[in-house]
Amino acid sequence: MTDLPPAAPHSAANRARRSARRAAAWQHHPDRGGSAAALIAALADIDRRGADGGAHQEVVLIIRRSRRARLHRWLHQWRRGHSTRRYLTL
Repeated sequence: MTDLPPAAPHSAANRARRSARRAAAWQHHPDRGGSAAALIAALADIDRRGADGGAHQEVVLIIRRSRRARLHRWLHQWRRGHSTRRYLTL
């Protein structure tokens, strides 16, 4: 068993807040038929009534699936091109 430091007193609140934000994103995300305004309002409400006083401000990023997929494809192709070995035959 490894010796771990005791959890910070605010870690449970952060975990609960993160879980609530994830649930709100699941319910209101535009890719799932929700609206961006409703998502931002829900996240702001969670931050306002957070157990830790809402001290942490997080930027809300909404990435459409198509843009995310395009970025993922580009990154995959870039990694393929930069990680493979190229052999020269003489």
